[in-house]
Amino acid sequence: DDGGVAIIFAFCCMFLAAFVGGAVDFARLYRSQAAYQEALDAAALAGARAKQLGASDADAIKAAEAYLAVTRERVPVGGSVKFEVVETGTALRAVGDLEVQTSFLSVAKLDKLPFKVRNTARFGQAPDVEMSLMRDVTGSMSGKKIKDLKDAVQDLVDIVVKEDDSSSKSRIALAPFSSSVKLKSDMFERATGRSGGGYKRCIVERSGGEAYTDAAPGAGRYVTPIEDVWPKGDCSDAKEIFGLSSKKSDLKNMIASLKAGGSTAGHLGTAWAWYLLSPHWAGVFDESEKPAPYEELKEKKANGMPKLRKIAVLMTDGEYNTQYLNDDSTSQARAVCANMKD
Repeated sequence: DDGGVAIIFAFCCMFLAAFVGGAVDFARLYRSQAAYQEALDAAALAGARAKQLGASDADAIKAAEAYLAVTRERVPVGGSVKFEVVETGTALRAVGDLEVQTSFLSVAKLDKLPFKVRNTARFGQAPDVEMSLMRDVTGSMSGKKIKDLKDAVQDLVDIVVKEDDSSSKSRIALAPFSSSVKLKSDMFERATGRSGGGYKRCIVERSGGEAYTDAAPGAGRYVTPIEDVWPKGDCSDAKEIFGLSSKKSDLKNMIASLKAGGSTAGHLGTAWAWYLLSPHWAGVFDESEKPAPYEELKEKKANGMPKLRKIAVLMTDGEYNTQYLNDDSTSQARAVCANMKD
């Protein structure tokens, strides 16, 4: 009897060991599958983004493989992952047929547990983008701050403005400000209703009922030349507003030329970040700089993505401390922001 019990006990132990060991192997399988699915999703997006920024198919695939390599080293498994650019160059597909080596189930002649991971990252038919960058170039931005800001904006231009605009178009406008905002000659005349002669072409806020809206400039709605409120105001070193453009070299040259100096009329930068995107101000800008109609924000592309996005990015480090006609600069900027979001 004791021998029979021992044999049964031995079989039970073997069964229990196989069950526990199998649970360990399957737990490794599930962890590996989750890790590789997450990594594959991110790798496909990295490759798709590289392709969207103008990389060749081969370089986009290399970017995806480099991203996945980190997980390959951290969670070693067998099998292969293949990346390829598909859908006429508008998507990157990743297919992984992988396997986990077993530790316990090999006793039962099950040496490997296979699993699959899949992802397709699409980047065609993205929305068109119009982006304005309000850039604080006041005295407090001197030194390392202005250098870091230039570097950040240069990178942003590379990310947003694509070399291949066949599927979507991206344009960026720049609104540098300090104690005032400076305009090109023709832009100054249209925005102020004044001829350019005798003016420095620097402007401050407008007053009246449309002070914090994007209503088109006109009688009672023109912006104010700085000479009207500060006759001795000096803005000779100020850089002009730069309208919407998809020319990377022009944008980067303008960014590189900016210098820090002056006080902080942040409400002016905020307002012009809006004006540069507003179709109501189209008459102020040159033909290539004109913003698209607001109606396009509600339209959809064939894949359901919005046709257009308008984005204002406000870059500043300090307290707004300079105003001319209305409330304090901070209150004015908040009023403009509230209306812009509406």
